[in-house]
Amino acid sequence: MWNLQAQGKNLHRIEEAAEECLQFSRKNQLFFSVGLAEAVLAGWVAPMKTDYVPVAMTETLTGWAKNNYVAASGSYFVLLAISQYYRGEYTAAAVSLEAVEKYLHGLTDNVLKRLWFVFRVLNHLRTAPHSEMATVSGRH
Repeated sequence: MWNLQAQGKNLHRIEEAAEECLQFSRKNQLFFSVGLAEAVLAGWVAPMKTDYVPVAMTETLTGWAKNNYVAASGSYFVLLAISQYYRGEYTAAAVSLEAVEKYLHGLTDNVLKRLWFVFRVLNHLRTAPHSEMATVSGRH
């Protein structure tokens, strides 16, 4: 699912893959992958739809924290941050990107960890004051 998102695949294809993963994982009581599919649906699929209504995640995130599902939590916040960035919600994206930091150890060597690094830089470029950017680029 993450690779489909990173490759820019059609949103419907990503949604189908996440729903398939969710159904299979629930049927076979694979709670770890249930969380990953839920993270993709709530963090990426829902926010990228034109009729987006935020998914209530407080209870889910609490459950993931209780069960130490750091990969699901990290995935959710990375995908949410990227969708917020694409929608021009740079302040919200900064909050989501910062939330990822406590879950990085659960994103070992996967594409979302790499995307987190990229979007931290991109979002910083959007939110940094102009004078700070001039200093970073060597101009005064």
